[in-house]
Amino acid sequence: MKRIIENVNNGLRRKCDALSPDRRRVVVICSLIVFAALAVYTAVDAIVFVDKRRQLPDVEHIKKLDVPKSNNESINSLNFNNHDDDE
Repeated sequence: MKRIIENVNNGLRRKCDALSPDRRRVVVICSLIVFAALAVYTAVDAIVFVDKRRQLPDVEHIKKLDVPKSNNESINSLNFNNHDDDE
């Protein structure tokens, strides 16, 4: 895995080194414009269109489960509240 990452890094570095400084500047500016446009779109979409798409989920109440009880498996049979009041 480490070797693959090193090969990718070296290949990318060779391609970037082959670019002239003016061409690098164009690539950086174009990348900046694309990422800035995506950031603005995400912010506007979150702020402006939130009311149009906002739908609250339906709330369903939890129904009581029918769990069969047996005397030896019930937590109530452990009798945790067996305190001596005389002390």
